[in-house]
Formats: sequence, structure tokens, C-alpha cells
Amino acid sequence: MGTMARIAILKTDGTVNSTTVHYDGYVHYTGVMLANHYRTANKVKSLIENGMISTLHEEVVDCEEDSKHDFYNQVPGVTVFYKRDRGDMYTEMDVSTNINEFYDMHRTQFMYIFDELQGEWFLKFEGYIIHLKQGLTEAEAIEIQCIPAHYQTKIQPITTDHNRSQPNRNWRWRKNEQS
Repeated sequence: MGTMARIAILKTDGTVNSTTVHYDGYVHYTGVMLANHYRTANKVKSLIENGMISTLHEEVVDCEEDSKHDFYNQVPGVTVFYKRDRGDMYTEMDVSTNINEFYDMHRTQFMYIFDELQGEWFLKFEGYIIHLKQGLTEAEAIEIQCIPAHYQTKIQPITTDHNRSQPNRNWRWRKNEQS
């Protein structure tokens, strides 16, 4: 049985692109992998744009150049996608107009969000928003999963819309000073 998670990018315009990872979505695997290997917006976008993920690894890699990698013959360290590597249909990324719509559309226990503006990863877990720092270790990730309230990040609302009738519809996080 897999532990599903949602991986998303909160873009500078306030929209959110996201996809699902089906296996090992818990913090001490997916959280550590994202915090340490997916540190740029371009790499995160490449990951999400490939659609639903079977297994997350260190690299995305364009496998059309290397036909040795597919769903059944995997290259170690290369992420496995359902569409690209198995040919499945209806596995594209999802697009939400803002962060609240994203949360309303997806009810997954582990939600990893890369904030393009800050270039940082955040985890929404058990009702808390937690900053995932670069260099996150497996031991730290297990602690985060066990006592998420201790690692909670302060939320700083900002408006990225010109529609003032719905203030704070889009917001960003502010890292804790301890992070």
C-alpha cells in the first residue's frame, strides 16, 4: 500500500500547479527528497509538468533521450511517471487559480508546496504549515511527522490579486527564525 502525497508549486502569480506522488509520500522520504534535490523552480516545474508520479527519486531526466528507462526498467535515481514511463492517460498535472482552491480540491495528508517567490519548500501536514529547509535529514523529518506543532511556520497573508473584494485569497509563508 502506498502513502500518497501532493506536490505543488505556488507560482509568483498566485496560481498553483500540482501532481500526485503515489508511493512513499511521508516526510522522511518525499519531504527529504524534495528539500534536498528539488531546490529550483525549474526543476520543480519539470517534476510537476510530467504529471502523476509513481516513485519520486533525485532526478527527473528526459527519458526520450535514454530509452532504457521506463516503468518496468527503471534507471536508479530517476523519478518514475505514469504517463511518460508507462503511457497512462489522464495523469496530467492539475492547475488551481489560487492556494485556497488548491486546498479545497486536494485532501491529501501530505501536501508539499514549493513557493516560487521564496524558493523554499513548505509542508502542509495535520493542519500545520512547516518549512522544509535544505539539508533536511531523515531524523529531522521523522521528528516533524511526530510533533508537527513544534515546527509550525508563521503565515504572512499577502494579496496577489487585484480583486480587493476577497482579501488574502492568496498568501505566502514566512519562515520561522528557527528554521
